[in-house]
Amino acid sequence: MSLSELGIYTNPDGKELWLNVLPKTEGKHSTTEDGQRMRWLRIDTITEVMAELAIDNEAIDKRRYMMTVIADGNAFHPTLKLLDGNEAGMAEFTLIDMIAQAFKLLKR
Repeated sequence: MSLSELGIYTNPDGKELWLNVLPKTEGKHSTTEDGQRMRWLRIDTITEVMAELAIDNEAIDKRRYMMTVIADGNAFHPTLKLLDGNEAGMAEFTLIDMIAQAFKLLKR
């Protein structure tokens, strides 16, 4: 899946050093409908990447996950989409790879 299919957006210059995120509000799904605004977060400040269960269901294929990243002690959602288990796994590894690439680029 592409970044846009996962709902993940980076700066358009192709260097992928910035990630468009929404501050996490405890107990709520990621949304901008409550007045929260997206903001840009430097990818190399991210220290944790996780998929959190947003909608539980006995049927595993009906469960939905929110992606969360931690940077400077604050939690953010890098996508507004609720993802199924496979998509959440792809998003986790994609974000981890993006973080590694940002560090490589910044080391040059």
